[in-house]
Amino acid sequence: MAEVTLTVNLAGPEPRNPVSIYHLGQSFFLAGNRCLLNIDVAPGITQCLVSPGVVNLCLAIELFLKSVIVASGAVAPKSHKLKELCALVPPEFIAELRTSFNASVPTPALDELLEQVSEYFVKIRYGYEFNVFAFHEHPVYVLAKLLYIQSARVHGQKTGIEIVRV
Repeated sequence: MAEVTLTVNLAGPEPRNPVSIYHLGQSFFLAGNRCLLNIDVAPGITQCLVSPGVVNLCLAIELFLKSVIVASGAVAPKSHKLKELCALVPPEFIAELRTSFNASVPTPALDELLEQVSEYFVKIRYGYEFNVFAFHEHPVYVLAKLLYIQSARVHGQKTGIEIVRV
């Protein structure tokens, strides 16, 4: 007999609940993290799903930012553009993020990365339509991880990540 897993969400969507938005972002962060693992699929052959990993991380970044925007009392726009979302987050949150990111990733700096990857969620999903030759998966991963930790603090959530290792 085959095993079947069924997940049922009895509660409706909560677009104005920042913790619900955060938890959805957490799911996409974990999915992106798994996609970027090098997994042995045969002797001497590993697999890493870079495009799906980066797409999931970008969606996680988007959702973490939206959760902070909603927690601040504002309405999060229906946008995938990370740079636009960052502009709506409280300045002290972005200042802390910028300091942590720039200390973890020497180049590109946070503002430069946001300029480069602001629309990655769309461009990588539709890679056959856009001219994306190289992915910035490591800086995107670091940004997602830092946002995961920092937004968890905003919402009083635990991540299980005690020390930031990037």
